[in-house]
Amino acid sequence: YLTGVAMLDASNGYIISRSGTFFQTTDGGNSWVEKKTVSSRLNAIGSFEDPSGGVSVAVGNVDSTNPAIYIRRFDSDWTVMHTSTSGSTTFTDMGAIYSDSEETYRIAATGHTSTGGTIEISNNEGTNWVTESFAGNQLNAIQIIDDHAWVVGNNGTVLLSDQVGGGTETVPNWAWTTANSVPDSSHLNDVSFSGALDTDRGWAVGNTGTMWYSHDGGQNWTDQPFVAIDGNNNFMFAISQDGYVYRYNPESGPTAARWVDITPSYGSLSAPVSPYPILHDVLALAEFVYVAGETSAGEGLLLRYNISTGNWTRMNPGAGIPFTNRPLLSLGI
Repeated sequence: YLTGVAMLDASNGYIISRSGTFFQTTDGGNSWVEKKTVSSRLNAIGSFEDPSGGVSVAVGNVDSTNPAIYIRRFDSDWTVMHTSTSGSTTFTDMGAIYSDSEETYRIAATGHTSTGGTIEISNNEGTNWVTESFAGNQLNAIQIIDDHAWVVGNNGTVLLSDQVGGGTETVPNWAWTTANSVPDSSHLNDVSFSGALDTDRGWAVGNTGTMWYSHDGGQNWTDQPFVAIDGNNNFMFAISQDGYVYRYNPESGPTAARWVDITPSYGSLSAPVSPYPILHDVLALAEFVYVAGETSAGEGLLLRYNISTGNWTRMNPGAGIPFTNRPLLSLGI
């Protein structure tokens, strides 16, 4: 079966299989050809940009004695970049970031042995590696953005680094720390932060429907259950009690349809709200979406979202209809 997909650009990408086969597309995924089969059980793949056209990196294991990392430059073949120094490692995921100043990739691969999690790190595109061990918990996923990296694993494990590329070229040291607080001991399977313009907001997902949210770069995490959902003919909208709003676009196609964070910038509203409010209900109409809730002071809050422009407005109740000490709990029409 297929275990991962990665695109270098809108046209070129790869799919990997559990049985060790790389499939390639050059037409944006409309057709695929078998490119190469290796003697590894391929577990994860990612593609990363650089000035020469980018690279794709995959991790896999033949068995417990042969864990390997594969790399392919844009116009080259898949070759083994690294075989783990610990023969019992099972690789689970990888991340990479290109350093313009050093003109090389920083690469990290997560995994586990019989005694706990591992992260294998290279600051010079796989020439030298260091293995860091974390006793007790399997590590399942990693994301790297600029100087930041996040790793998640079993039993609520979250590791952080703001020193990607730290240490020396031959002896990397990314100075991993643990998150300050997590909601519980869920097994976490993946992690994603918003991007280079916002490394504060991120999500981690795991078993039994777990979804955690961090607003401070991964230091602290909270459960983010949806409390209300509504839709019109084109979109679905969902809200979380801790102030977040999401839009789902089912008409964008099966490969592009997804939940998009459309949370308002509360501090930029005509009447700013701080800290984030508590939300209770959402109502989706043809042109507007209304969200009801309350501020931290207990004042009723009504927001309107313009679907066509993406703008949020804090609604005034009108003369003689104060929202003070009147939390808004439900909407209807």
